[in-house]
Amino acid sequence: MNTMLLDKGMLGCLIAQALVFYSCQEPTPITEYPSFNTSYKDSILFSSDRESNQGTNKLFMMYKDGSGMRGLTEAGYVLGFCWSPGKWKIAYVHEENGVRWPRQDLNVMDCNGLNSVQISVAGELVDGGLSWSPDGQSIAYIERDTVGLPTTSYGLTRVKTIRPDGTGPRAVTPWLYRAYETAWTHDSKHVIFAQEGKFFKVSKDSSEATLFLDNCYTPRISPDGEYLGFNTGSFSGAGTIHLLSLRDGGIHPIDDGYTIWDGPITWSPNSREIIYAGVRRGKNMGEIFAIEINGANFRRITYDTLHVYRSPRWYN
Repeated sequence: MNTMLLDKGMLGCLIAQALVFYSCQEPTPITEYPSFNTSYKDSILFSSDRESNQGTNKLFMMYKDGSGMRGLTEAGYVLGFCWSPGKWKIAYVHEENGVRWPRQDLNVMDCNGLNSVQISVAGELVDGGLSWSPDGQSIAYIERDTVGLPTTSYGLTRVKTIRPDGTGPRAVTPWLYRAYETAWTHDSKHVIFAQEGKFFKVSKDSSEATLFLDNCYTPRISPDGEYLGFNTGSFSGAGTIHLLSLRDGGIHPIDDGYTIWDGPITWSPNSREIIYAGVRRGKNMGEIFAIEINGANFRRITYDTLHVYRSPRWYN
């Protein structure tokens, strides 16, 4: 029998080669974390003050049935967030200490809440409206300009894009009054953004924005590229979810018959179901609901009347 003996030098060399090899491999898909016990692909991001009394707004993750809630960020105020296309990363806007508006940074972290890195330019005031392009190359967001304005004023805003590593920031619109929320077209070539109850579309390479849709808020394009989901009404008044077919231009509302105000929607991975934050009749706290796009199978996901649940984002 032949026996191979390795001296310490050869063994160290082999270990180093192995470490290099494995560091270049694709990460092993994450299916669950220690506090989770079902498929990670059933997870939904949302923000809430559920661990405080209106003092903070942290980012959480839960399963689509409302179980397994887990905090991902620490103290402070999360203003917006979105998944990366591969779902390994989460982009989010963090407001330091919950004080309005001294510092609002765009960050990217691992999907388990670790290794957060700021990617926005120091001193830039990021106002949320995040969306990650389907090709994974860019993140769109809203920048706010408050120079010379009182902190109580909304000020001017513009749509910008940046690479996930923080390079290549660029403005794709001029300064606008009250722009908010962005969404990418399915081919990652255009950004749709909301401004004063209208949707506009602009090339990611910066061009003149064109009117896309009127009387609408918070654009959300389905993963299959077939629908644009949006809300009518305003953030402070009654609103209803509508779906615009990007194939034939038809629009139809989704009325659950239960809520009086519906916030931004998020799509299921198969584009057949939506989840959204809504306010029930006689209540003033946002909760999270689900419904199929044909109006069937409406259900309530969260059962907490003491705290606010905002802006769910489904893993899709």
